[in-house]
This record gives sequence, C-alpha cells and structure tokens, in this order.
Amino acid sequence: MVPVRRLIPSTLLVAASVGLSAQQPPAQPPKYETATSAVVVDLVARDKRGPVLDLTQADFEILEDGKPQQISTFERRSPEALLTKVGGEAAVGTGGRSAATAPVVVALAWDRMTPEGRVLGYKAAQGFISSRQNNELVGVFITDQALNTVEGYTTDAAKLKAAIERVAGTATTQTGRERNAMRDGRVANPSVPVTAGAEFGGGTGSASPASPTPGQGVDTSAIGAAAVERQTREVLDRMDRSFRDLQSNIEGQGSMNALLALVDSMGTLPGRKTIVYFCEGLTVAPAVEAKFRSVIATANRKNVSFYALDAAGLRAHSEQAATAREQSNLAASAVSGLERSNDKKWTEDLENNEQALKMDPSASLGFLTGQTGGLLIQNTNDLEKGIARINDDRRNYYVLTYQPTNPALDGTFRKIDVKVKRPGVEVKARSGYVALPANEASPVLSYEGPALSAIAASPRPTAFPVQARALSLPMPGNLSLTALIAGFGGEAVTFVEDAKTSTYAGEATVLARVVDASGTPAAKQSQQYQLTGAVADLAKVKSGGMIFFRTPDLPPGAYTVDFAVHDVRGKRSSVVGTSLEVPGADTPVVGSLFIISRVERLDPKDPAAATHPLAGAGVLLYPSMGEPISKKGQAEIAFALPMVVDPAGAAPTATLELLQQGQSLAQLPLPLDKADAKGRLLQVSRLPSAAIPAGTYELRLTIAAGAAKAVRSTPLVVVD
Repeated sequence: MVPVRRLIPSTLLVAASVGLSAQQPPAQPPKYETATSAVVVDLVARDKRGPVLDLTQADFEILEDGKPQQISTFERRSPEALLTKVGGEAAVGTGGRSAATAPVVVALAWDRMTPEGRVLGYKAAQGFISSRQNNELVGVFITDQALNTVEGYTTDAAKLKAAIERVAGTATTQTGRERNAMRDGRVANPSVPVTAGAEFGGGTGSASPASPTPGQGVDTSAIGAAAVERQTREVLDRMDRSFRDLQSNIEGQGSMNALLALVDSMGTLPGRKTIVYFCEGLTVAPAVEAKFRSVIATANRKNVSFYALDAAGLRAHSEQAATAREQSNLAASAVSGLERSNDKKWTEDLENNEQALKMDPSASLGFLTGQTGGLLIQNTNDLEKGIARINDDRRNYYVLTYQPTNPALDGTFRKIDVKVKRPGVEVKARSGYVALPANEASPVLSYEGPALSAIAASPRPTAFPVQARALSLPMPGNLSLTALIAGFGGEAVTFVEDAKTSTYAGEATVLARVVDASGTPAAKQSQQYQLTGAVADLAKVKSGGMIFFRTPDLPPGAYTVDFAVHDVRGKRSSVVGTSLEVPGADTPVVGSLFIISRVERLDPKDPAAATHPLAGAGVLLYPSMGEPISKKGQAEIAFALPMVVDPAGAAPTATLELLQQGQSLAQLPLPLDKADAKGRLLQVSRLPSAAIPAGTYELRLTIAAGAAKAVRSTPLVVVD
C-alpha cells in the first residue's frame, strides 16, 4: 500500500500540513452564473420520404427529466427559407447575430484510416465539398494523435478541395497490430505432433510428420509438443490482448483529446455546428470512457452534432462477424459451464467480449452520433449517399428553446425528450445536457461537474477543511508560470470497505478554477483521485493528506482562484478561494512571497534540481499553506521570493518589513543573493522566531531596481 501523501512524487508537488487553518477568501469573490438560461434544442424530423418541414410548434412536446417544458421559441430552417419564424422570439444561442445571417459551420475530421479507407473517405469528402452551399463555413482537420488543422473554416471551395487532397495523401498514424491469425481461428491442429525447432508464430510453424526435419526422427522430439503448442499460443494470445488494450488506450486518448478540443472550439461560433467524422470505427477502451463521455457532454452543451462515416465500408461486416463469433462462444461457454478449448477463464472471455463490443463501430460511433443528434453511416462502400443524407439533416431542421423548470446549475445530467404528435414522423435530437456554467475556459470533463457546481453554489459548501495557495513563480523563458496548490486530509474522503476482499475504495476530485479581474474564466485544472488499498491501511490513509499541484501559464494580471474538493461517494464538497497576481515583463519580474514550511534535499542528478520552479541551491522548497509557526518547534522563520532579473543590469535591492494590523513594526534592508547566468533568483531568507511575539502579521518585501519597484507580501501567524 502506498501512503496517500506519496501518491504524487515529491519532486512534482509541494506537500503541506492539512486541516490546521482555513485560507482567507478573497475580499471580493467573483459572481458565478447560478441558473441556466434558455436551452436550445436542434432537431431533425423525418418520415419514410425524407425530412418533414411543415410541422408547427403545436406538433412538438419537450420533456426534461420527464417533466414537460414550455417552448419559448420555435423556428424552421431550410435552404428555401434560412429563417422561418413560426412563433416567439429569435433563438437563443446565435451569439447576438440574427439566425438568418449566422453561418452554417461544418468540421470535416479525419481519424486514423487504412489506405483503402482513405480512398472511400476522399470520394465522400469531395462530394461534400461539391455539394457545399455558399453560406457554409467548412474546416478540415486530422484528429489522429494530435489535432492538426489542414484548412481553417472557409467558404473557398478551391482551398477546401486542396485540403482534402492533402488529407488523402497524408499517412495517418497506424500504431495497432493486425488481427492475429489465432483470433481468426487459423491455428495449428494441436493433435498434430510438431518437430523440434518448429516455430510457433500465428499457428504457421507446424510441420507434417511425413516431412521430418533432415537428419531427425519424428516421434521422440514431439513428446509433449501439443501441450507446448497450446501454451505458446496462449502466451501469444495474451501478448496480443495486452498490446491491443495498451494501444487502444493510446489511440483512444489521442482521438478523444483532439475531438474534445475541436468540439469546445466550435462552441464559440453561433448557430448549428456539425462534425463529419471520417474513421474506421472508434475504440473506446475503459481508460478513455470518461473522456469519451466528456466529448458527448461538451458537444451537447456547445450545440454540436456528430455525423460519422465508417470508412471501413463493407469490410465492417468481417469485424462484426468476428464480434458475433466471440459473443456466440461466450454464450456457449456460459451455458455449458465448461472452459473453452484454449483454457481461457470465462472471466477473461467476458473482458474480451466487452472489448469486442467497444471496437464495433455501431457501439461507439452509434452512441456518439445518437447522443448528439447526429447519424452513423456504415456498412456501405458508397459513402456519397451518406453525405446526401447528412446534408438533408444539416439543412432541414427545427430549433426550439425553453426555460427549464429546474434552473439550478448543479452539475447533474438533464435528459431531454422531444416528442412529435404527427404519426409516422421520427425526431432526432441531442439526448440532454449537463447543467453547468457555459463560459468555461476549457472543456468540462465528466468528473468535473460536481466540483464546478460546488464553486457556483451560494453559499459555498465547506464540508471539510481544505487549504489552498496560488503562487507566481517566474522562470527564465517562462515569466508567466504559476503554481496552484490545494491540500486536504484523508478524512475528507468517504471510503467503502469490501469485507470479502478486505479492501477499501474512495474517490475525490480536485478542481482549480482561475478567473480574471473581469470575471472571465482564464484556466481550469483538475485531477481525479482513485484511492484503493488494504483495509488494514485505511486508518493511516485517513490520517494522512493529499496534495493537488498544477503549474499553468497565465497572462499578467490579477486573478481569483477557487479550489473545490469533491468527495464522490459521500457527495459532499468544500470550496476555498484565494487571489493571485501574475507580474508583467518588467525588470525585475518578481513572483509571490511565501513562507517555507520545510525543505527537501535533492539529488544533483534529479532533473527537478534544475527545472522545478520551487527548487534552488540543491533543495526543494515546500510553501506553507497558512499554518501557524510555533516558536518552540521552529527557531527560524524561512521565507522565499522568486524573481527573474537582468543579468547584465544593476542588481536589485530589497527592504523587509513586518506589519501588524496595517502598522509597520520593523523595517530593515535585506541582502539579496546573486542571480544565476540566466537571471533566475530564488531568494531564501530567515528571521529568528524568538524575536517575534505570538500574533498575526504581514511580511512585506519591497524590491527596487532603478525606477522600478515591486511590493510582495504574505500572511504570517506565530504561536508560542
């Protein structure tokens, strides 16, 4: 069992005592949106003949979590009438522009594909560009291991055609292994003896007894060969499964990150947005399921619909047939209660079956498109017909808005059901939305919802102690580097014990939300803590502490930083706030003054010794989180100030001042160390604690260099 406080390497974080005192909130906490505005629902209505365009507001009914909602506005949009106002006011979510002038935005996203798949995708994409209308902005992107912009949003058909040509000629990353022959049933017959020296690789190494290796007999070297072959096949099968699992995680993370960034960026554009996704299936491994759900949730919040084209074409049948075979084998194994011929356990069959389902395009791509109100085109080599169906959906739809009867932004999922009263008409719309503020600085991941909801709550929850610091830590070449630190105790987490396995499990989410002086979100950082171990160690875990540490770059300015810690199983949260000032590029660039809690000596070979913003003179500094300093237990009060100076300029000077209730008690010059060759200076100084009576103080440093002056301060609490 790894102690909780060591879950993150000490050279990558700052440890602190937890639960001793509360961080002072900012004087003017920012105001957050606490209620939802109008919810926009785009929907497509079709019957057997195609799009249905003569429906009225009275034909529709909207339910949120099963409760009827009052439709506020209703619009029909089609090529014949860009905006037909049937009733109510203009739709919410057009970015202040009339819906008649709002552009139609489409992103063509290409994931990893085989050469055959790229040929099918190329033809379909060319057909899409040829059928594009003048008011449609189209961008071309590759969502392989990274998000690559081939062509930004444009109405220039020539540029778009050239971009499709470049995509077709770009070899997307192919990092997976081909399906092994063993998985297709092409394995050697275990009843046939195998000669010595035969290779076992994909079932092709068996030799016939009628053709012995020259100079050898047949039977003596084949004793036990069938068992050896079976074991070797199991080794290779295990290797392939492990590789596929690991590789699907890598590929899935790359695709999900790219799609998430693409969806989030499109949310800033007005009107209806569409992603046409070219791929050959979408593997959603367990490790990327949360990110996959976040893509869907963000798409629904940003009014983005996914339309997927499975460029595997008719070849998808072979994959589905393989999936069906594995499901059939699993069912047979369950009915008979016997082990399979290759001696794999039934639990392993379950895992393989789950993975096979997730690799089926109809499972993952169908879920992605269905949940966002889009469509999956698959099992065809004529993707151009699919493009025509997609264009019908994109260009013929309705927009409805309503004010939800539950306006709270509590981070919960709200299910949307749209019903139409006319018989024979099918409606397709997004499945729902997560009730969160819409103006986040980055995509909202699925696990972040409760923490963001806690920050938006009024009053803010304080279920357990949390301490937080936000520091400016300028480094040469990175003057805007900051550190966001939060600490909380193990007792803040609700743990569930399993008596059968004698193990515990707990989960917590930590999120830091940075807002600038105008109230605009500037950054969001988060982490999930999955805590498991032996029940015998649980008491130690509860008495320990956990630290959240992130180092985002922020432009110069004043910020408010709110930290939320959410206990997942206990469904409770705590929120604390602090302030942060990021200096400009003046000389010197002075960061945040902080009290040092303790230091840790670093190995000179440790990369952190030269690169960590809190490392200097061979030690790592641990900032205080506001805990009192005991005069009996600590003879000196150590403090630090990071700065970047001009190595060729005049050395700055410093003045130290101790204040109490705004009154200056003492003032003295403070000698500064010499900066390194790059201009970095992590100034560490000390005061004797015996000379300072118990009380609450402000420690202030004034740095002067010529006419430039910077003042930094930090609270100081001294106890006997």
